[in-house]
Amino acid sequence: MTTDSTSLGKLALSSMRLNRGVLILVGVAVVLVGTCAWALQRLLDVEVNKVDYHFSRLVESLNENRLFLSNVNSAVNDAQDVLTKNITPLQSTLVFHGAGVNIYEGKEFSFSTPFNLAQSDASETVSQTAFSLGMHLANFYSEFWSGSVVPSPQLFLLPSGHEFTLAVPAIGARRGHAAILSLESYLETSKGLLQLFKERQSALQEGQVYWANTGNVSEGNAKVFGFIKINLPTRFLRVEGDDREVLLAALINVRRLSETPTSVDTPAFDDLTLIAPSGEVLLGRRDENNTRPDGMRFTSSGLEMKVASDGDERWTAVYRISYDSFFHYAKWQLLSIFGIALLCVYVGWLVNRWYRLRVVRPAEQAHRRVIESEIFSRAVIDTAPTGLCVVRQSDNRMLLANKRAQTWLGNSQYISRLIREQQADMGEACVEVGGRYLHVSFSSTRYQGQDVIVCAFSDVTGHKDDAAALTRARQQAEEASQAKTTFLATMSHEIRTPLYGVLGTLELLELTPLDKRQQVYLNTISRSSSTLLQLISDILDVSKIEAGQMALEPGRFCPLDMVEDVVDAYAAAAEGKGLQIYACIDPQVPDQLDGDQSRIRQILNNLLNNAIKFTDYGRVVLRLKVVQRDTQHVTLQWQVTDTGVGISEAQQQRLFEPFYQVFNGHSAGGTGLGLSICMRLSELMGGQLRVVSEPGLGSSFSLLLNLPILEGTLPAVSDLQLRPSPVYVRAPVTELAETTCGWLNRWGAQALVASAGPINLSPGAVLVDLLPGRHGSLEWDGPRVIGVPG
Repeated sequence: MTTDSTSLGKLALSSMRLNRGVLILVGVAVVLVGTCAWALQRLLDVEVNKVDYHFSRLVESLNENRLFLSNVNSAVNDAQDVLTKNITPLQSTLVFHGAGVNIYEGKEFSFSTPFNLAQSDASETVSQTAFSLGMHLANFYSEFWSGSVVPSPQLFLLPSGHEFTLAVPAIGARRGHAAILSLESYLETSKGLLQLFKERQSALQEGQVYWANTGNVSEGNAKVFGFIKINLPTRFLRVEGDDREVLLAALINVRRLSETPTSVDTPAFDDLTLIAPSGEVLLGRRDENNTRPDGMRFTSSGLEMKVASDGDERWTAVYRISYDSFFHYAKWQLLSIFGIALLCVYVGWLVNRWYRLRVVRPAEQAHRRVIESEIFSRAVIDTAPTGLCVVRQSDNRMLLANKRAQTWLGNSQYISRLIREQQADMGEACVEVGGRYLHVSFSSTRYQGQDVIVCAFSDVTGHKDDAAALTRARQQAEEASQAKTTFLATMSHEIRTPLYGVLGTLELLELTPLDKRQQVYLNTISRSSSTLLQLISDILDVSKIEAGQMALEPGRFCPLDMVEDVVDAYAAAAEGKGLQIYACIDPQVPDQLDGDQSRIRQILNNLLNNAIKFTDYGRVVLRLKVVQRDTQHVTLQWQVTDTGVGISEAQQQRLFEPFYQVFNGHSAGGTGLGLSICMRLSELMGGQLRVVSEPGLGSSFSLLLNLPILEGTLPAVSDLQLRPSPVYVRAPVTELAETTCGWLNRWGAQALVASAGPINLSPGAVLVDLLPGRHGSLEWDGPRVIGVPG
């Protein structure tokens, strides 16, 4: 029923939803602000990571270059005899002539690192000793920097007498933007280094590395020099006198250290101030305040981050990133924040419009329809096909009822009694009122400010009559089924009694003298009688299973003896069809088990009978193996495998249905009950019966049972113990030979499967030859045991 109270409820619900919506919007706003703050922090973290990466690379490069210069100094002092060898490089080329200077490029081999030699064009010949020194320096340069993870520097060697200058690597030896040295910068840098050497030569100590700078960081050509003074013999310089001092300088390009795949399009900084451990400012602002703590801070011009290295030598760097650069990197994030703000404004306008359309206007309309809804609700109640009434909970008084409820109930005594009996707030019940069965559904609710119970009545008299008729029909069907089962069981017993007499008489008749024709007739009668007996037994088993009267009779039995008995029972039938039949028993099978031997034997008999029946050539194998074993129980698998006609996948789906026959027209006959009974018996014993088959290849049926293990030994071989002598087992089937070896090994022998070729005869060895007529001959001079069917 729809009333104006429902509309008012919707109005109130809408107002509550609006309040919740406002709270949700506030929460979303907080989330957005937090997201923006998190995004900004992420941007700052990215910049800090870039700075940390660049500074770590810078400090590592400075340390590597200091180590390199120190190693060169040590190498010069420790290997003067090697350096004095005048080794002329294989390749030298004049690359520049002019401005009073000749610049040569030399290298020892075509794949060696090239170097430049510059000397005055007034020199008539090229200094071969200088070339030798350049070659040694290039080789040492290649050896050291090939194992370093930082970019290699540009190396200069300048004698104080200006005889020549060396540069490693040569001009143009680096590719792309990694190049530091050009022809103009070579001459300019050499001139600047010579001037620096003149100014500081007297103050420089031999073997100590010093640092200087050149270039401007903001212009992208900031470079740091590490240099050391070395005493070089005058024979390298072709001058007279004592050893001459030379300057060895390594040029480091600061910008190259930030060239990584993650920062190609985003430089790590706009400006850099580098302060040496001595406090000297090598790069950047000379008035840098070095006393403020490390970390990031905001300044009027941009972000400023100060970092310092660990260890005894404390390098300090101050990186600066302008706000223009930072906002350029974060423009998409800022546009996203602006878009989110516009979205919030638009959502607010939509909420306001929704409130006007869905709350204010519906409230006005609900007020006008409240009376109409009340009248309409009462009309719906009166015309409902079920009885409806409303009962007050305080005194069980009926407040409202439609006409159908008044007709069925008459008064409220029935409903009052029902409500008193039912303590739950809602439920169902069935009552009889004046010979009419009523189904009652009730539920607690509120009506006009009171706690009430709403009851709905449905006339189920017809359903009751139908249910009673159905119950009687089911009972009659069960009685008929029971009578059928009893009849079948009785008739099966009655029929089997005279049939046993017929079979016994046939066996006696078979012992009397008969001619050939009479023997054929007798065999036909015997087969038909056996088939009839099996059919009657199957019908009796099916009847017992359906009636729930099939009971298991567990007892002690030997699984080995049972398998042998089953195979022996069908050996003649298999031999008559020219089939091989044998059993393969796992040596780990327990000697004594507790189970229903007769039912297991019945299943195996049925499976073996079917295997022989539907196999025209090949073999039938009964395998018994241990699947799982503990101290008290064992899971065994009996598997019957044949090489018969096989069963298709579609036929396997219905194989275990009663009366289903795979080959209806097959001469083997049968009723189709055998496998169904086997499946029922396996399930009754808590086991499983499975089939795997392929048309034309044969079938394999597996019975899995979990049985208790009993104490005891094999009856016939309880005290059997063989000598530990070699025993060779030969059989037409490898599986049969391996199984026999397992049992012989269990009894103490040293059994092996005999190969097809010659066998090395050991003293006391015995050959066990199984079915010798079915495989090739074997030369054997020792004792031989022949196994034949029987």
